[in-house]
Amino acid sequence: MHSSFAVAGLVTSDANVRTGIQVARALGEFNDAVTQSYQGALELVTSQLTVAASDGDLRSALSVDAVAETLLATYLGAELLTGPSAPSTELFRRLTRIWDIMLPAIADPDALPFLKQFLSREALRHDQGTLQIGD
Repeated sequence: MHSSFAVAGLVTSDANVRTGIQVARALGEFNDAVTQSYQGALELVTSQLTVAASDGDLRSALSVDAVAETLLATYLGAELLTGPSAPSTELFRRLTRIWDIMLPAIADPDALPFLKQFLSREALRHDQGTLQIGD
């Protein structure tokens, strides 16, 4: 969860990162390097979820690979919907809402209260403290 907010921080604060993402999207269908970049991101998400699963934070019935693909696609969709000219708070607002919806579906019920608190702190760190995080 934290890494999605960290990446969003780079995307919203660094013009070079933002430009790189725009170029990657424009060339994505035609460029193997972009496909490899997304594959690398997927591997990182899978690695983090593997740790979460071994810590008991992920629902045991879920496939780590399926959750990783879903989370990466969701993050990329949030980034795409936000667009390059939106205020930086918009991407953080979307991520907070995404995690608020996704956590109950993917988190082990025993880990959910802690993860919801973590999400609330992340929202506050990115000036999204006015959002209503679900119970």
